[in-house]
Parts: sequence; C-alpha cells; structure tokens
Amino acid sequence: MDYIVSTLNNLVHQTAFLNLTWGNYLMIVVALVFLYLAIAHDFEPLLLVPIAFGMLLVNIYPDIMAAPTETSSGGLLYYFSNWTSGRSCPPSFLWASGQ
Repeated sequence: MDYIVSTLNNLVHQTAFLNLTWGNYLMIVVALVFLYLAIAHDFEPLLLVPIAFGMLLVNIYPDIMAAPTETSSGGLLYYFSNWTSGRSCPPSFLWASGQ
C-alpha cells in the first residue's frame, strides 16, 4: 500500500497540478472547448482533436518538452522536435531525403 501511495505522490509532483498558473488554466479551458466543438458539434474534428490533445498534454505535463540536463534525459516532444527538424535524424531519414 505504501508503494502505491508513493507512486501516486510522485505522479502528482511530476505533473504541473501543483504549479499551474492562470495561463495554464486558460489553455486547458481552451483545449476543452476545442474538444467540445470537435466532438459534440463536429467542427473540423481532424484538426481540433489533435490540437486540443497537444494543448492538454503540454499544459498538464510540461516536462515533456524539457531539454536534456545533467540530471534528466529530456522530454519526448523535445526529441521528436529535433528528429523532425533534421538536427539528429536517423540514417534512414537522411537517405530517403537524398542528403
């Protein structure tokens, strides 16, 4: 039982719930409005659902965009952004682009 409590405590401290600013709350509300419009009213769901999901992901878990430091390995979106921009691409991507 103590392991479950410590795991949940770690999860809460890794998310931004303890350190949210008014800007985070505003962006979460906007993301929820986008999801509502996309799902309930069918307003461009192929655009609004991924946009809203990304907004929620970044505002609830901001470390997902973090750059690597001496103590952490960096966030998933940081590495994905570097890979898609060509800064640290795998060899197959460079071969397919003709470089």
